[in-house]
Amino acid sequence: MKQIIFLLHPLIMSLSILIIFYALITGAKRFGKNHLNQQWIFNWKKHVLLGKISIISLIIGALIGIIVVRINWKTSFITGIHAYIPVIIFLFILFGFIAGLYMDRNKKKRNVLPILHGIGNAIVFILAIFQIITGIKVFTTFVLGI
Repeated sequence: MKQIIFLLHPLIMSLSILIIFYALITGAKRFGKNHLNQQWIFNWKKHVLLGKISIISLIIGALIGIIVVRINWKTSFITGIHAYIPVIIFLFILFGFIAGLYMDRNKKKRNVLPILHGIGNAIVFILAIFQIITGIKVFTTFVLGI
């Protein structure tokens, strides 16, 4: 039963990472259209919706991870780097959210802000992939005792 409770966090986070990847793909189409003269169709509304869903699911997944650690080990940050990386991720998510919200509410042709927004969110994706690696180590060490 304990392992099942511990699986809820990685399942939600994995789903979040897939949504982030899909949002990155839709955003890459905008980059290709605006900077590489490619004939892509950028679905603004879908991109914004995917961004919002990924942010909400990441926050829910992170909160579940924090709660599971607190309930089972009565402490925080016991998982080392796996617990600290999300602090960095959160800063990039915050920038991506604010920049995305600003661009969604003030639609006009831009060059720099969309690139910074995309780079920041690509960093979130890369760090999230790294979290999978550290999370496997946490699960095998702390939950399975291997």
